[in-house]
Amino acid sequence: PVPTLALVVGGFLVGIGVHFGAGCPSGHGICGMARLSPRSIVAVATFMVTAFATVFVIRHVIGG
Repeated sequence: PVPTLALVVGGFLVGIGVHFGAGCPSGHGICGMARLSPRSIVAVATFMVTAFATVFVIRHVIGG
């Protein structure tokens, strides 16, 4: 179970990321990486590092 506020904040952050990342993460990952676009490669690497760091903090630092 996830609080509604967490879902709203998460959706808002994803929207900001799509705006500043100039596209959807899956679009960068599938189409951009297939074209060997440097911008998409950097975007996907940034998404992955951020995801790994978030999971680490939630599981090991906060204890969720």
